[in-house]
Amino acid sequence: TLSVEIYAKDLTVNRSIELLNMEHNGVSYTADLAQFTPYDSDFTLETYKEVDGEIRVLLSFDYGSRGHVQTMCGAGSEMGFVLLTFSEKFSLLGVKRELVESCNSGYYTAEKSETQDSRFYNIVVEDNNDRRLVIDKNKVTLRAEKWVR
Repeated sequence: TLSVEIYAKDLTVNRSIELLNMEHNGVSYTADLAQFTPYDSDFTLETYKEVDGEIRVLLSFDYGSRGHVQTMCGAGSEMGFVLLTFSEKFSLLGVKRELVESCNSGYYTAEKSETQDSRFYNIVVEDNNDRRLVIDKNKVTLRAEKWVR
């Protein structure tokens, strides 16, 4: 039998909660973003829009791949987008998550371009087909397709 002692000064516990607060037609809605994508954090609101009776919210995320810099992917990052789609009364209709960079999954962006209506990410994927992520700015949609170099 071994005894274990934990000293409070040696223990650091960090917990953060990122909330999404919205209001539409006098109805307020608040949600913890972890319920939609539990492994992602450090969100930025890219855009939102009501399209065809749906409320579409596009978020980007960018956080370190690992908690410790000296481990594999310790200096890497996980970057991508999450598209949340709600009804006008804030019933969740869909969650779509797309990576553009990931040390853990072997993704990296080879080319990034933008037009007035869209953003494009040409993504190299190790051991799989390369992808192109298309973000439609007007309709607030994400579309992943095969990218042929």
